[in-house]
Amino acid sequence: MEHSDAENTSSELKKSSDDESNEGSLLEDLKAELKAFDESKGSVKGLVDSGVTKVPRIFHAAAFVDPTNDNNSSNANTAVPSGLSQLHGITFYVPQYLRLSKIPIIDLHTINYPALHVDIVCRIRRACMEWGFFLVVNHGIPLFVLDEMQRGIRRFHNLDAEIKKTFYTRDKDKKVRYSYNGSLGALNEEKPADWRDTIGFDVGPHPPEVDELPEVCRQRFRNELEWNGMSSVSSLVVSIGDLLQQMTRGHFISAQYRVISQQIGPRISISSLFISSRNTTEEAASKVNGPTEELVSEENPSSAPRDNTMEDFVGRAMPGWG
Repeated sequence: MEHSDAENTSSELKKSSDDESNEGSLLEDLKAELKAFDESKGSVKGLVDSGVTKVPRIFHAAAFVDPTNDNNSSNANTAVPSGLSQLHGITFYVPQYLRLSKIPIIDLHTINYPALHVDIVCRIRRACMEWGFFLVVNHGIPLFVLDEMQRGIRRFHNLDAEIKKTFYTRDKDKKVRYSYNGSLGALNEEKPADWRDTIGFDVGPHPPEVDELPEVCRQRFRNELEWNGMSSVSSLVVSIGDLLQQMTRGHFISAQYRVISQQIGPRISISSLFISSRNTTEEAASKVNGPTEELVSEENPSSAPRDNTMEDFVGRAMPGWG
């Protein structure tokens, strides 16, 4: 009996060792495939355009699941789970106590009227504290500008692959970068390649020169009337990020969100991020960020795990970034 148990134990140990070896080998294979894809300066759109009929395994992912549910199960449909709210194709998690409430809509039309300015600021603060995101209307950006921004991005991604490769770089010091939005270092057997064909522009504090931009993104506006008849989404989504949550000592919420494509075919998303400049001074780069002092007291101590520089923060938030 003891001999049999020993044999079983030995067999189990060998099986466990084999499983670990296979998992390690699979991960190395996946990383090698992802590295090769990156070095080819390829793109997801390029795969589709080439007529690929099978999704490469580095991009295999489980269906969308509720981010608040620890017991996630696969669900192949794209229905929005309970407790989530969609804005322009972005799905945000909504706290239980707000699920019957309306998403905050901030109208900036009267922002320059002193008597109404304070009220708008208070509404923004409440939205940041309760929801972590809100819609902005009457923001002053003409619809034809938003439309042409989308058209310019589509024109770029529809360029010939060889032309797009001339802009391909992972050099974060470049003001115009075409590559992917994700992390090479975060790949594992349960998390596929987080790869989204992306073109990015550093627009502040020193924006790129016009001749640094892809030619198809330089089109000038001729006449606003030419854009009549276009159906655009005029509101903008504002989402609070992790750093602002930390700086407000958790008073503002960094909302969880996912993107669910409700259509067949290409989809684009455009974001404007307020982050620390990469082309900054050494002193600014080493500045320690933490909760705003006015929000911290003995009765209300800091809940942040630790103060950090922007470099430390980005390194933890996006391991392997770049």
